[in-house]
Formats: sequence, C-alpha cells, structure tokens
Amino acid sequence: GEEVGIRNVDISENIKIFPNPNNGVFNMVFEINEKQDISIEVFDIKGKLVFSGQAGKISGTYTRILDLSKCNPGIYHLQVTTGRGIWNKKIIIE
Repeated sequence: GEEVGIRNVDISENIKIFPNPNNGVFNMVFEINEKQDISIEVFDIKGKLVFSGQAGKISGTYTRILDLSKCNPGIYHLQVTTGRGIWNKKIIIE
C-alpha cells in the first residue's frame, strides 16, 4: 500500500511547541539525528511570512524561544525545513 504523508522527515515526531496556544512567546524543541541545515519560518493564515530564522547545521537537541508577541492573535503555521523535508505545525496566538 501507499504511505500517506511525508515519512522521510526524521524530526516530525520529535518537535514540541509549548505552550500552544500561547501569547506569542513559545518554546520549540526538537531532536535531529544527523547534521543538517535547518530553517524555521512562521506564516500567518494568509501565507505572509512573519518570522524567518536559520538554525544552521545542527544535530542533537535544538531548543529555541520564538517571540511573535508583536503578531496579532490568530492561527499561524510554523514550518521547519531540513535537508530531508519540510515539517509544519499549527500555532495559536491568543
């Protein structure tokens, strides 16, 4: 049978966003097995880029505090891009 979804993203099971919902400030933690370039982007519901950052080449545990407190309340999409694929997570700012 066919696999559904992106299976080759080795961090997708490991990414934690907390708190979520949040006030615009939240923690992002994930583990990555092999050294890869990581970029982090956040888009609003209309697809406008509101945050962009590079984590550089990393492996192991990565922790970052993101501050989107200047953004309006609503639903945002966090996109983490690695050398192996793209991973998306919904963030709610209250």
